[in-house]
This record gives sequence, C-alpha cells and structure tokens, in this order.
Amino acid sequence: MEYDDSFMACSSVEVPTLKFISTRYIALSLFQTNVHWRKLNEVIQIIQRWLYKANFPILIKRQLQSGLHDVYHEVERWNEKHAKLFADESIHEKNRKLHRQVHRSDHLRLFYGSIIWKDNKYEIDDQKTALTIIATDCADWPQMQFQLACAYAIHHLLNERNFDRIRLKAFA
Repeated sequence: MEYDDSFMACSSVEVPTLKFISTRYIALSLFQTNVHWRKLNEVIQIIQRWLYKANFPILIKRQLQSGLHDVYHEVERWNEKHAKLFADESIHEKNRKLHRQVHRSDHLRLFYGSIIWKDNKYEIDDQKTALTIIATDCADWPQMQFQLACAYAIHHLLNERNFDRIRLKAFA
C-alpha cells in the first residue's frame, strides 16, 4: 500500500502521519503564539515574514505554509460563523467619517486564545470553544454568554435567572 505524502484529514479510522501531526502542532503553536489581539491578516503577515527569514529547508517551509493555510482557513470559517452573533452597524454609523468605530465582530479577536482544536484535525471544536469562552473570557460579559448559549443551544445556561433581562430584551 502506497501512502500519499500530502496532508490528509484524519478521520476516525485513519491514523495521521508523523509529518501531519508535527506540521499541525507547529502551525497551531505558531498561530497561538502570534495571535495576541491581532487581526488575522496581521498574524499571517508576521508568521510569513518569520518563515521567510527562517533557516529551514524549502520542503519544511512549504509544509508549514500548507499547515498554516489550513489554520487560517479554519479561523476565518470560525470568524464568519460567529460574526453573525454581532448586530450589523446601521448605515448611518457606517457613513460617519469623523467617528471611527471598531466593527463589533472584531471582538472575536479577544477569543482567539481560547480556541479549542479537534484532535488530529485542522478543525475548531465549536462547542468546546464556546463553553471555554463562556466560562473564562465572558465571565463578566453576560450578553455575550447569552448569545453563545443561544447559538449552541446550551440549555443549562439559557435557563439561568441572570439571563432573564437579556432574554426579555432579545426575544421581545
């Protein structure tokens, strides 16, 4: 049986190659180390510059670039999915040139450090990540806790009394 050298997505029956495991580990470590509060495109640029300057053989650089591409793609998917939790700005707010605001979905950058990755995959475990964010990052942000609890149907949180005011406001 001949094995393909390219990266394979690991399913429950496939055993990932050592090459895949090590590349995934390094790519995730590079991402987590450099992501602190930065926009995703800034993180990409920083890591690409570092990788360009690094004294690695070209094949290793290509492997890391491929792994990092998979990480970026998955984080973009996660961002797009969760940006919907934030209300869109009104047209009036978008047209104001004097008052520059951060787009509300940029708050997701606060949570990059809490992302939980599935084992042996370039895939974020959305449910575990949401529970981690609710428990740690949003301990003093009840509205965000409620939004994540709604998005993931976390019933034991949705029924808590401290969300009564938020629930009435959201569903009124």
